[in-house]
Amino acid sequence: MRSTPSKSIADAAEKLAPVAHEHLEQWRRQWKALPEEDRRGLPEPGLTLVGHSMGGLVASYFTAFVVGGELVRKVVTLGTPFSGSLNAVNVLATGKEFPLGAFASSLRATARTLPGLYELMARWKCVTDYGALRSVTPGDLEGIGASRELAEAAAATIGKLHSAFGDAAERKPPVRCLVGTTQPTLQTVSFHDGIPEFFEDINGTDHRGDGTVFRFAARPPGVEPAYLPQSHGALAKTQEAVEFVAAVLTERELGEFLAPPGVGLRIPEIVIVDQPFIVEILDGRSGLTCHLSDAEENRLVTMAQSKAHDGSVQVEFKVPKPGLFRVAVSGGGYSAVERLVGAMAQT
Repeated sequence: MRSTPSKSIADAAEKLAPVAHEHLEQWRRQWKALPEEDRRGLPEPGLTLVGHSMGGLVASYFTAFVVGGELVRKVVTLGTPFSGSLNAVNVLATGKEFPLGAFASSLRATARTLPGLYELMARWKCVTDYGALRSVTPGDLEGIGASRELAEAAAATIGKLHSAFGDAAERKPPVRCLVGTTQPTLQTVSFHDGIPEFFEDINGTDHRGDGTVFRFAARPPGVEPAYLPQSHGALAKTQEAVEFVAAVLTERELGEFLAPPGVGLRIPEIVIVDQPFIVEILDGRSGLTCHLSDAEENRLVTMAQSKAHDGSVQVEFKVPKPGLFRVAVSGGGYSAVERLVGAMAQT
C-alpha cells in the first residue's frame, strides 16, 4: 500500500476501510468453506497491512482508529516516516524534493495546501537553534511561507497517532519495520529570516537514512527495526524487502541480513543531456560496477566501474536524451542501490 500527501492520512485510512473489509470477508468465506480437518488449529483469517513510506502511516492510523486493531494481525512498514522527514520542510520552503526534484518550484504554492505533506513534517529534535536542538514548530513553517493552520492540524493528527503506539511490548497488533540506511539524508535544519539551511548530520555525526527518511525517524518508539542499505524509492521492490515481509507473514525468524555493508549514492537531481555528471559512491571502493539505465524504457544505457578521485569514489556518466534515468550500484551481497535522475536538454 502506498499513499500520497494530497490528503490527510485519516482520510486515506477511511477510504481503506471498505477495501480491507471486502478483502478480509472474501478470505474468511474461503476459509469457512474448507473441510473442518483442514481448518483445525488455524486461526480465523485476519489482515496484515504492508505499507511503503506514507502508506505505513495510513496503515497504522487505520489500525488504531478505524478498525481498532481487532481485524489487523500485523502492520509491516517499509521506509515509513513515523517521525517525518526534513524533505517535507524543503518542499514547503523551496519546492524541491518532489519526485525527480524537477520543475518543483512552480508547484510550491500547491504543495503548501496539501494536508498530507504537513503530516510528513520532521518531528524529532532537528532544528539547530543557538547551539541547542528543538523540534520544528508551526511558527517555523509559517516563517517559510507555509500554513500555520495546516501545520497545527497535522501536528494534532500525528500526535494522536503517536499516542496510540503505547508500550511496544504490549502493542496490539505488532509493528515490524524495514528501514533504509547508508544514503545521504537531511537530519537537521536551521532557520534564518525565513530561509532554511539543511545539514546531513546531528551534532557532527552523520546517521544517514534512505535519502528521504532519517533512519531513526523510520520506526515508532520501542520497535527494533531491520536495516537495509537502500534508497527510499527502491526500498519496497528489493528482494530483501520481499523476504522481510514473507518472514513476518510466516512468523519465521529472518535474522540479520548476511551481507557486507552497503553503499550510498550522491547524485545530482537534474543533469544536462550529453554533459558528464558525477555519481559519488559513499562507503564504496574502486572497481564497483555501476549501471545507467533508461527508467522509462527499462533499458541499460551504459555501465562503468567506480574509481577513487580526490578522496572519494566516483563514476562519471552522460545521458543521451531528456527523460528519467536510473543509476544503480551494487555494494556487495545486497540488491543494487538505486537512485533516479532527471535529464534535460541544454537550453
